[in-house]
Amino acid sequence: MKTTLAVYFGIDRTYAAIFSQNAQGIEVLHIGIFPQILQKPEDIQAIASVLKKEFAPFSGMIQECRFSIPIEKVFIYQLPPTAIDNTDEIRAMLAHEIRQSLPDAVLSDFDIYIIPGSTPSVPAPYLLAILTEQAYLQLCNQALTIFNVPIEYAQNSQFAAHSAFAYNYPEYSDKTAVIFGVQDNFMDVSVIHNNQLAFYSLFGIPSQENFGSIAVKVMTSILPQYIPTPDIALLYSNGLEKKLMDILAEGVTVPVKRLNAFRNIIPAPTLTVAAITLCGKTAHVFPAVLGAMLPPLQENDCIRL
Repeated sequence: MKTTLAVYFGIDRTYAAIFSQNAQGIEVLHIGIFPQILQKPEDIQAIASVLKKEFAPFSGMIQECRFSIPIEKVFIYQLPPTAIDNTDEIRAMLAHEIRQSLPDAVLSDFDIYIIPGSTPSVPAPYLLAILTEQAYLQLCNQALTIFNVPIEYAQNSQFAAHSAFAYNYPEYSDKTAVIFGVQDNFMDVSVIHNNQLAFYSLFGIPSQENFGSIAVKVMTSILPQYIPTPDIALLYSNGLEKKLMDILAEGVTVPVKRLNAFRNIIPAPTLTVAAITLCGKTAHVFPAVLGAMLPPLQENDCIRL
């Protein structure tokens, strides 16, 4: 049995939960949402203090800390079809991309994670390179050192949601799902086909439109170029509103639901009524937390440079 403190250092708040994994599945022991956010070194003490206070009753149980970060904190590049083990070529392409967008940065400034993708209608595989600034990851690590256990950066929020989906919706493991990460002025869109990444992109939301109308366009005009008709659309994140889900549901023919991070999670016997209520109300903002403690989708196919 392993007990993990999973933390999502969000843009608006910090979200955390303690999970215990055993033969029966994954139990949630406690969850918390905090107004403190991590942006600079001066924020570390405040976040560390609230985490330590909230999870003090479990401090002797925690064996590891794993964290996820906002998608806004990463750079994502789609690379042309390349062998994933051709690391020299991948590094050369990424170095070129960085010089174009961040002239003062070098490749060693970043944690680099390479994910293979393939689209059913375009079988040639492509690679997604996810770059995260090492300096920001160091801030996150420092905020968790108070627990004196191993600390690991897991995934960014959107890709953590992929893992949360795979765990909570096993009946879709051989089907096609669209996952929307909803923010105030943009949305991340992923397609998971047969439990593999088939599509990822970010779409802006112009001020004169809303998530629902843009999402309908994505579902009806853009995605059909790449994938078969999806079996479900799942939405998550703090920007999610029911009225926006309703707009999308009216414009498409597939089920539209919120991504429930606790759908297949077992409430621990000690979980308080208040915590159970909070789980129910915030299930759509915790995929990034649950995904932090789960392995990445296609973990065996991915590499870190």
